Amino acid sequence: MLILGALSFDVTQSRARTPWQAETLNGRSYRLSYSKNFDRYDSQITFAGYRFAERNYLGINDFIEAWQRGEPVYSSKEMYTVSLSKRFTKLSLAAYLNYSRQTYWDRPQSNRYDLSLSRYIDIGHFKDVNLSLAAYRYNYNHVKDEGMYISASLPFANGGSLSYSGTITRGENRHQVTYFGRINDNDSYQIDSGVANGNKYTASAFYTHKGDYAEVNTSVSYQQGSYASLNLGVRGGMTATAKGAALHGNGNPGSTRMLVDTDGVAGIPIHGAGINTHSNDFGKAAIADLGSYYRNRVDIDLNQIPDNAEAETSVVQATLTEGAIGYRRFNVIEGSKAIAQIRLPDGSAPPFGASVLNQKKQEVGIINDDGSAYLSGVNPGDEMTVNWSDSQCVISFPTRLAQASLNKLMLPCRRVIRP
Repeated sequence: MLILGALSFDVTQSRARTPWQAETLNGRSYRLSYSKNFDRYDSQITFAGYRFAERNYLGINDFIEAWQRGEPVYSSKEMYTVSLSKRFTKLSLAAYLNYSRQTYWDRPQSNRYDLSLSRYIDIGHFKDVNLSLAAYRYNYNHVKDEGMYISASLPFANGGSLSYSGTITRGENRHQVTYFGRINDNDSYQIDSGVANGNKYTASAFYTHKGDYAEVNTSVSYQQGSYASLNLGVRGGMTATAKGAALHGNGNPGSTRMLVDTDGVAGIPIHGAGINTHSNDFGKAAIADLGSYYRNRVDIDLNQIPDNAEAETSVVQATLTEGAIGYRRFNVIEGSKAIAQIRLPDGSAPPFGASVLNQKKQEVGIINDDGSAYLSGVNPGDEMTVNWSDSQCVISFPTRLAQASLNKLMLPCRRVIRP
């Protein structure tokens, strides 16, 4: 409704057969919702003004609970909800207030109040320290339940964080300190220590490694006077297509994924969908859990690429349907880099601008005006062709290439062909 906000109305129909009821239960639920943003005041009000459910209406959760218990549940009748959120920009403070009132067909009504506050502050060298407070009060059949939750999180520049959380209710007091650390993009750990009700101490530690072929999770936990446990989990998958196959350490069954080809070159670092992996011995890698109907980007990490490889294309993209397996290929050249002087049988140099191609027909260099060329993808015993206009010749590399000789190779070009 433009400046007046948004209004919605919906009707839900349910049909259920239960063990204690001979006939089918038919019921409807009606809901009216309203929402309005006040940009000038940086706040929002949401009013789910009225939700009415007929006596024979059963939601899915009510039905499951009734089926398990073998008897009717207390079905809801009416529910009123009012929510208000406000952001105080100058104070870096966000506030949220909610009130809900639920009535039932055959039991007393209930009321719930929720309040939460969250603020980001800077303390010395520490930026964006988060402080949060949440409190609630629940009233049902003259019985009150109250509770409060407080937390603080201190981030570190290395990606780690130190946090505290405390829960205070009528029946339980719990305090916990947690440290999360990241060793690298693939390895992280977490250490927890806490106390409940003043005398029950708990401790736990978690370690996660996201490998190229599997994700490994280990954990150990202890609760005073109760239990101690050690867990190990390994999770992975395999994607196989007519273009090749690759193991991967993530992926839900049937998820959208992409098989990438690095031209048969192993050990190429691949990044996509928040996953870091490497091409396998066959030059293949699989990226799982991609977004469906969304342009996904997968790229080669040029900062981590091996010294004996060079990527002519480092980014591929694909928009895939849900559950599809896409295929993309990177143009990767494998081998050392060298500076060579190339001479024809008569002692002259190939013409300026002549192209040097490897056995995969990849261009790995261009001839300068003095016959020199900076070549990539050089491997012992390889042959390459030099092409210009309607002619070509072949150069061969020694079967042994010392690192010192790569900057002063003298390569004769034989078998000049002039059709």
